[in-house]
Amino acid sequence: FPVQSRRTTKQIQARGIYPGARVCRGPDLEYGNHDGRTFGTVTKITNWKGNPASAAGVSWEVWYRGHVQARLPEGRWT
Repeated sequence: FPVQSRRTTKQIQARGIYPGARVCRGPDLEYGNHDGRTFGTVTKITNWKGNPASAAGVSWEVWYRGHVQARLPEGRWT
């Protein structure tokens, strides 16, 4: 496909990772598949080990529906 002229396109500032950005897991993620899926949305930027703005909180999309047992008083199960 030929590239069209960009003169009329909206210009925006590249911000890197920011709240609301869509992200995916990289190959270096540890702890297995704990997020349940590979895509998520950045919820906050935070400090990590004393380095400012060096980590991001991510809300992962989880398309798995599971069951959880809940214990009531006197040991009754629901």
